[in-house]
Amino acid sequence: MLSPAQNNDFSLSLYNSSKQLRLDQNTSYSLNPFRSWQMQIYSSNSEDKRLDFNQTSQTSRLSIALSRKSKLMNHEFRTGYEYLLDHSDLENELNPYSNKTGYLGYGMVFTPVDSLVLTGQFKGYYRREKDRYLDNHILISNGLQNLLSISYTADFTDKYLRIACNTDNKALDWEKFRSLTASLSAAYLGDKINADFIAGGGTKAEDLYVLTSPEPGDMSSFYDRYDHQKHNFLNTSLNLNLPLSDYFICRLSESYNLNTYLHDINRSRNTGDYNSQSQLTLEYAVTDKIRLTSNNQYSYYIKDLSYIDNSRIIETRSSNCGIAWEYNKDDSLSADYTIELRRTIYPDSGNDLDNDYLSAIWRLGWSMFLKDRLRLANRILYLQRQEVFIDSWLSANNNNLTSLQWQPEIDLLIGDCLMLKQEYQLRADYDDYLYNDFSGIKDTFYRQAGTSCHLIYDTSPLAAKLEIPIWADLPFRSRDLTAFRLDLGYAWERNETSSKEGYIYYINGRYDRQTLSLLLQKQHGIVIGQIFPKYSWGNWKEMNLLVSAAIKMNSNSSFELSLNPLGPDLDSLDWRFGCNLALAF
Repeated sequence: MLSPAQNNDFSLSLYNSSKQLRLDQNTSYSLNPFRSWQMQIYSSNSEDKRLDFNQTSQTSRLSIALSRKSKLMNHEFRTGYEYLLDHSDLENELNPYSNKTGYLGYGMVFTPVDSLVLTGQFKGYYRREKDRYLDNHILISNGLQNLLSISYTADFTDKYLRIACNTDNKALDWEKFRSLTASLSAAYLGDKINADFIAGGGTKAEDLYVLTSPEPGDMSSFYDRYDHQKHNFLNTSLNLNLPLSDYFICRLSESYNLNTYLHDINRSRNTGDYNSQSQLTLEYAVTDKIRLTSNNQYSYYIKDLSYIDNSRIIETRSSNCGIAWEYNKDDSLSADYTIELRRTIYPDSGNDLDNDYLSAIWRLGWSMFLKDRLRLANRILYLQRQEVFIDSWLSANNNNLTSLQWQPEIDLLIGDCLMLKQEYQLRADYDDYLYNDFSGIKDTFYRQAGTSCHLIYDTSPLAAKLEIPIWADLPFRSRDLTAFRLDLGYAWERNETSSKEGYIYYINGRYDRQTLSLLLQKQHGIVIGQIFPKYSWGNWKEMNLLVSAAIKMNSNSSFELSLNPLGPDLDSLDWRFGCNLALAF
């Protein structure tokens, strides 16, 4: 309630395939029936049919709000209707779930001063549900909901403070909850120091009901209150931006999150999540072209599970340091090193599952331009990882992983409309198990090679669309609304896994895939059409053809149609159809 004014709009989305049929529709319309009064009408309908196991779900909503704004107090009268339907052949012993709910409410916002806002909302509900166990019987539920909130805001030139408190109570025959939330946010924006603090927390007490089948001779089923759940939560965050000098910046952040669920009867379902995170970031500009960075993080997470002996404590420490050097305009060289230690403790298991994970990663990146039109880039990654199960019956899985990856790229711009784009990847992973002589677990080796090449022609022109500064400075033709784009692509990838026998690795798994694609796209004014066939072969085959057309009337209004047959061969294609319509008026 008391929602802000909305633009008039209509949207429709349709998706159809051999497994799913989905329809979504939304309409919003506003008018001024009287002076100083505004009426908003909103309707929505969503239908989803899962054809593979015959499930149907539908949600329909209609709301009408009549509001009046004044200097100190705003009023709103709202009424609405909601319909829910859920049916599946997996529940063939029950009737489809059907829920019809109508409501009538009033809300007000009182602003005695600019910084103080008082809000009150009240709703009355009337609900009808079809009995899932007995035919031709209706379950009726009535009730009320009220929401009260107060907020105070103090906004100065360099300071900001906001305090808010909300209470929400809903009491229907088998839907009852009471919640209380509060939040505090503050910020200081100085000439050099910037700081902000956000804290929010609350509690929600809720009665839980379950639909119970009738006893022999009963005239209807009924909702039975089987438990009472209490949810407590707390979220805090602190961010501090401290420039120590014109060249040295320090950033500090701290956050804490708490979520607990407590039950009166089924206490074994009680759970808790506690998470604390700290981060320190340092940036130092040695010169205008050389920059040093350091990022250090620490997190402590507790997952408390009462219903199974699987509670865990995860402690993570990581540190990263790097250097970036722009030795020429648009040419750069970077290097960084990251070390991370993650400990996982299972206190309920007697340390049988405890695990330590230590990794160190070295990265080297290089990017440069030759003759302004040829871009060369290289990324090299070297990783060492140790995974250790201390005092654990899983200690036979202790292993060291060594990984090396190389990713070169070559981009060549020809003229202002043609580009040849190439990407390559080489990767090798060695996994060494420390106790394989006793456990029988064999060392493994994994390697991967792949490439992706694209020949792109775009008359828009291409140089103006890539958002690369050095190419945007090159001379190119002016852009128009009759652009044509062609993208011919080829990709190849091979993955191999092997196990070690003595001093030799024997390949025991191989995966190959090649993909050929062609994108044809044409724009004429506000109309854009494209044809995008793609074929993959190797260990498995896939045929994919996307045909689509779109009309972009303005930034908020468009119409799109798409047809996408997809499958391993012509005889087993899944024909997917999509339609999207958005109108703003």
